[in-house]
Amino acid sequence: MELISRKNICCCYQRSIELGLIDPEDTLVVFLDLAIIEDRVERLRRSFPESALHAVAIKSNPLSFVLRHLVSLGVGLEAASFGEIRLGQHAGVDTDRLVFDSPAKTEQELLELRELCVGMRINVDSLAELCRMPVENSGFRLGIRVNPLIKSDGVNYMNVGGEKSKFGEPISNRDAIIEACLRWNDLDCLHLHIGSQYTDLFPTVNSVRAVVSLAEEINSRLTGKIKAIDIGGGFPVNYKSADEPFQIETYAKALAANCPKLFDGTYQIITEFGRYVHANAGW
Repeated sequence: MELISRKNICCCYQRSIELGLIDPEDTLVVFLDLAIIEDRVERLRRSFPESALHAVAIKSNPLSFVLRHLVSLGVGLEAASFGEIRLGQHAGVDTDRLVFDSPAKTEQELLELRELCVGMRINVDSLAELCRMPVENSGFRLGIRVNPLIKSDGVNYMNVGGEKSKFGEPISNRDAIIEACLRWNDLDCLHLHIGSQYTDLFPTVNSVRAVVSLAEEINSRLTGKIKAIDIGGGFPVNYKSADEPFQIETYAKALAANCPKLFDGTYQIITEFGRYVHANAGW
């Protein structure tokens, strides 16, 4: 999908004025090419199993119209704050297609969500956070974020993996993670995200492989306990050229080659791509 040229931008802007869509008092106008967003969603669908839940990160473009359009395309939404959950609900997303990933959930938020969003997917950030959830009948489908202790090669402020990361339960606490998965009835997902805007695919691929291996070990003790693997988002995009550093198809093929269990129906894949879906679609 080609980027919008400067000439096309000028034509769209002029046409909008002629149609009366822009008032003289307007100080901000957002143009979106929905065909680009739709193309990215379709490429995700083609690249991953049909059962995958593609929960597009709300923070990447929280405009209500955009979120409603995404919901109309049949994808889910990922929220990183309680406010984003409200945006997702307003957009009409089904509760079972909404993923809540905030690393700073409050007790009051969780109490409200037990009434508003029964059955929603919540990924806790650590074993400490998990201990705030009832062992039985939490009201949610729970996942736990695992830090595979692998760094991406993205810029520092987008790199959230490795030994110094404050996000996720370190995979080195393997026994404690396994024990928690066996203890909490509603815990059926492992989640990871090590960074964004990387240029080397394989730290992320290797991270997914490590988490799938952990899921296999858990399921060897309790068959079918882990049903889903949330591989997060962060896929790199290029803001300066129509040529992406990687194609999403390349990433999916690398995952299939290194983590075949993700593609054979053993687990549901959950993705949280946001930047990838929206980049270069607006101005």
